[in-house]
Amino acid sequence: MISIASAPVGHKHLSQLADWFIAQWEPVDVYRGAQPGFVVPDPLIATEQDELLGGLALSRYRAADGQQLAMWINALIVTPTHRGRGIASMLISGAERQAVKVQETEIYAKTDVPDLYRKLGWVALAEEDDDVILKKVLSVGA
Repeated sequence: MISIASAPVGHKHLSQLADWFIAQWEPVDVYRGAQPGFVVPDPLIATEQDELLGGLALSRYRAADGQQLAMWINALIVTPTHRGRGIASMLISGAERQAVKVQETEIYAKTDVPDLYRKLGWVALAEEDDDVILKKVLSVGA
């Protein structure tokens, strides 16, 4: 059974997740914790029988459609051998729950796989190079 969980600083899978992010993109800040005046939830990991299948990191950046800081999915990865099992969707849904826990009313992502997000109720805001910027309005307190 696939499990989605927070990976606080020092978690045994966090270093491997960071290595995957760096190999896929460029240096990625996997965990920033608190940024000035804001809480950033721990990264999320997907595991099955203690095997790391993928993960997701959150950050705070300026909202795509405003000046305020907003929660963003900074990085999302699922190992190629485990793709097609709904793990990325589970991680995105987990990120939405994490954002709600810290009273966020919306969450953003910039991705080259926008259909993954659209099927989860995200709305495209803009295209930038080969990526799409998406947003989801969250129900805080629901």
